[in-house]
Amino acid sequence: TGVRGEREVQSIALNRVLVARLQEADPELAGDLGWVTRDATQLDLLAYQQAEHLAAWGAGLSAADPIPLRRPGPGTSQWRVTVEEWERFPGDPRTGHPDVEGAARQWEQRLIFADEVYL
Repeated sequence: TGVRGEREVQSIALNRVLVARLQEADPELAGDLGWVTRDATQLDLLAYQQAEHLAAWGAGLSAADPIPLRRPGPGTSQWRVTVEEWERFPGDPRTGHPDVEGAARQWEQRLIFADEVYL
C-alpha cells in the first residue's frame, strides 16, 4: 500500500463511478422496459489490492417490503439489482474553445459496464 497505493485508490475513486439499482418487475409491462427502480445508490470503494489491481465496491439498497428468498435467475424473480460502471474523464473546457487559457474542463462520463443480478 503506502503513498503509491493511496494515490491509486484516489485515482480509481475519481475516475470510476459505480451505481447499483434495486428494481422490481412491473407485472403490467413485459421485458426490459417493465422494471421499476425502487432504490439506487453510488457504491463506495471499500478495498483495493495493488498487486492484482483488484477493487471491491459496496453499498446497501433498501426495499419498502421484505424480498422473499427464492432461487435466483431471470424469469423466476420479481426483483433484480442492476450494476453500472461509469468511467469519468476531463472533457472540453466549458467555453467550448480548447485554446482559451485557464478554461475549466468539465467532467464527462461514459458507461463501460452494466449487468443485472436477479434476486
